[in-house]
Amino acid sequence: AYFDGNIYRYNTNTNTFGVFSNVASQTGDVFPGLSGIAVDAAQNRIYTSARESNRIYTIDGTTGQVLDTFSAGGNAPAGLTYHNNRLY
Repeated sequence: AYFDGNIYRYNTNTNTFGVFSNVASQTGDVFPGLSGIAVDAAQNRIYTSARESNRIYTIDGTTGQVLDTFSAGGNAPAGLTYHNNRLY
């Protein structure tokens, strides 16, 4: 998923694998370089870092819709973690 802007998911009930969210098509960030992912299960949010565009994307955990994007605050963010209501 690094270069294509897709987030994939595996469905254990059906043993299928497919695209859950296409960040590139939703944001116009054609070559985002997705590299990190963190989940806030309580809020049903997925966060992904984009190394090429230096952005963080907030994604709805049910629909795959990109809800927000913001600057990573540095160059080439490589990883994320979510702990105690904070994204690091």
